[in-house]
Amino acid sequence: MDRKKESLLDKFLDELNPVNQAFAFASKTIDKLETYSLYRRNLLEKSDEEIVALIIKQRTAAALEFQRSIEQSLEQLSHISSEFAPSSQKRKKMSL
Repeated sequence: MDRKKESLLDKFLDELNPVNQAFAFASKTIDKLETYSLYRRNLLEKSDEEIVALIIKQRTAAALEFQRSIEQSLEQLSHISSEFAPSSQKRKKMSL
């Protein structure tokens, strides 16, 4: 169980780190590698509970942003649809 917990926490640390590990190593620049390491060290100082709380907070924020984006898209589609509705009604009347 400890191995699974460690693996999960390691994945959480990678998710919370704003610098992508693969990108940092691929860039081969010291700045990116140092930034990645600094964030990782900072996250490692947190307790398991703090890390899980940060993941929940981050994922909740992402879900809310996604929901707002969907709502905005639906509003735009509704607006577009309402613009087309009168013209299609006119065509129906003209064909009668």
